[in-house]
Amino acid sequence: MCRWHKLAAKEAATNPHTGEFNVGHYAVALTAMSQFRVEQDKWGLPQLFAIDGFNPEEILPADKMQAFEQSGLNKPVHDAQRDLQINIAIMRHALEETGFMHDMSVDALNIQDRITKDGYKKTCCATPNPRDNGPFLDAAVVYLVKGYDDAERSYASKDLTLVSSHELETMTSDTTVSADDRKHLPLLHGIRNAVESFLEQPGVPKALEQAFANTIPVIFQMAESDLKAGRALTGKSDCIMCEGTKGRQPNAFKLG
Repeated sequence: MCRWHKLAAKEAATNPHTGEFNVGHYAVALTAMSQFRVEQDKWGLPQLFAIDGFNPEEILPADKMQAFEQSGLNKPVHDAQRDLQINIAIMRHALEETGFMHDMSVDALNIQDRITKDGYKKTCCATPNPRDNGPFLDAAVVYLVKGYDDAERSYASKDLTLVSSHELETMTSDTTVSADDRKHLPLLHGIRNAVESFLEQPGVPKALEQAFANTIPVIFQMAESDLKAGRALTGKSDCIMCEGTKGRQPNAFKLG
């Protein structure tokens, strides 16, 4: 999945004092963030569709940098980082408040995949893959929002919104949904309900939108230094949201 979504969600789910990573908070924040996509008209960045932001070499070419500079999201990196931290603080507080209303433990949210702060681990001894969510969260970020342009749920030029509990229930018996995805859908009600409460809190929708908007300049402005310092991934993008119902494509990864 895109770094455009994961950067803020990961930080919001991390205790700033202890460094402890809360998987349940991350799952809720990431699913809520999936309402925002780079190809949406309001961002003016359709050129970034299917580019996940993890590999600087994919966003440093002149055409991608020009698209970013003309998008209206360009701002000095220090300003973007400052504003992003404000957005993340709002998200973190709202996740804590959501935790008073819903059990957001891994078991209660039916999360069975090995999700770590560094990414999904296919097996207990595997290297975490920062691009991968695992099958369960892949299903959450693809199926728990609606408003896509296409039946494959891969492209969204307009705003996306959270599906209702009834719509999720209907999908569980929809035979047009692949069997691999459909088996996860009945287990997504816990996350869906928690995301709904999260989004209903004052200031949260705006904070999420601004977190997405501020993440883009942070990643762009830091791309060259990240590449030189080896703080990035190499290889082709691998974003489940851009693949939609087609599913994740096999793609090896390694750290830069």
